Amino acid sequence: MVPEGWKKKRLSDLADVTSGGTPSRTKSAYWGGDIPWVTTAEIRNGTITDTQEKITASGLANSSAKLFPKGTILLAMYGEGKTRGQVALLGIDAATNQACAAILPKENVSGEYLYHNLLGRYEEIRSLSNDGSQKNLSGGLVKSISILQPPRCEQEKIARLLMTWDRAIDNVESLIQNSEAQKRALMQKLLTATIRFERFARQEWRHVRLQDIAEVLVSNVDKKSDPAQRSVRLCNYTDVYYNVHITSHLDFMMATATKSQIDKFSLRKGDVIITKDSETPDDIAVAAVVEEDLPGVLCGYHLALLRPHANQTEGAFLRSLFSLKKTQHYFFTRANGATRFGLTIDAIREAQFFIPPIEEQQGIAQVLRACERTIENYKDQLARLKQQKKALMQKLLTGKLRVKAQAA
Repeated sequence: MVPEGWKKKRLSDLADVTSGGTPSRTKSAYWGGDIPWVTTAEIRNGTITDTQEKITASGLANSSAKLFPKGTILLAMYGEGKTRGQVALLGIDAATNQACAAILPKENVSGEYLYHNLLGRYEEIRSLSNDGSQKNLSGGLVKSISILQPPRCEQEKIARLLMTWDRAIDNVESLIQNSEAQKRALMQKLLTATIRFERFARQEWRHVRLQDIAEVLVSNVDKKSDPAQRSVRLCNYTDVYYNVHITSHLDFMMATATKSQIDKFSLRKGDVIITKDSETPDDIAVAAVVEEDLPGVLCGYHLALLRPHANQTEGAFLRSLFSLKKTQHYFFTRANGATRFGLTIDAIREAQFFIPPIEEQQGIAQVLRACERTIENYKDQLARLKQQKKALMQKLLTGKLRVKAQAA
């Protein structure tokens, strides 16, 4: 049902829809200029203010590339993963490649309103894709997208409300980025003894092998279920890869295990779990720390369980050591394989670290954990803002919630 005073239109009725092109990659004179050139990888539901690549005036003039003005809406017609269907607003004049639809609002159409309308319909737009293995959008499909069009003054009021939410989201995202950068810098200094706590300044650090400070266990608990075994929950590869902290709040999968596996691989507070295998050698030995005793939750396959020796190392501190570039380089060089890479138990045991006494490890871990809590709080705030904006968009862009708007 169309709200009173609104009209249902095709996108092509409200905007000119076109696309750009790619200058020849074999012509060096076409690249490295000062004209921003946008690819679908840079269309990420936001405002584009810079690009990774730039072309020259010659590249623009001698190819199908087109220069679009600030305020143009870009929609990714192709792209891997979640890229297809995402939109961006040009905050600069820029050229685009042929995989981006360039949408230029016509007179009496608010570009910000149109941008938010497309932004809020991501899944719907993706479903329009052509049949075939690549599931791409076409210019014709983009032009056919239906849009509910309120009067211009109401479009602008809706856009202003939603842009206010965008600014709040941008601010929190900046806080997250700054906090993460500060944490990385602080961690680098604390974990290399560049800065010390005054009360520990006289204590010596020492070089150790991982096997000197922790027991290394390679899990053989797979995802299969055997009715003859006991039911357990499994901490899998993705649980470790995507989480720094392993807690009872994670959605562990159900599986089965033998009594000996349960005794050996049940997770305890302070355990560190690392990814033992990876598709690339530079993405291996990602670590997470177990924050609480988790009886009945086992370390799963493709993972190694590091169980700290008492008074030798602190689990949270040990997990942080895996973030150091030196540590990452070591495991990169020790990963074996062709299409899939893995670490042997000896390679893990022989990893070398530079560590302080346990009391200083605990102090370092506490400082870094405080930084992480700050980041987690910002991320929770960001998630709430995005959810609130999504709910508001659904109401505003369908006319279920009307704004009072008067023409100037």
